[in-house]
Amino acid sequence: MNEQEIYLKEKQTQLHKYELKLLELKNLTSEFDADANRKLYKQIDSLELKLKEAKTKLESFAKARKEEIEAYKKAIDETFIAINI
Repeated sequence: MNEQEIYLKEKQTQLHKYELKLLELKNLTSEFDADANRKLYKQIDSLELKLKEAKTKLESFAKARKEEIEAYKKAIDETFIAINI
């Protein structure tokens, strides 16, 4: 396995963990009042968009040429920092 494949695998694993945490958040919604649910849904929507963005970047990274790898890594790392679940 080369460096690109290792990085991709690590980030896919991290993304999967984020998705599981998002499911946990979704399951909490029924326990709160309507106002709290609205706030939580807003956060959930934001996280879903960020996770989708991360998936797209990982797909592009998987197809990246050697000279593009570092630029993709930087963009992916920034996206994962923004997710910060």
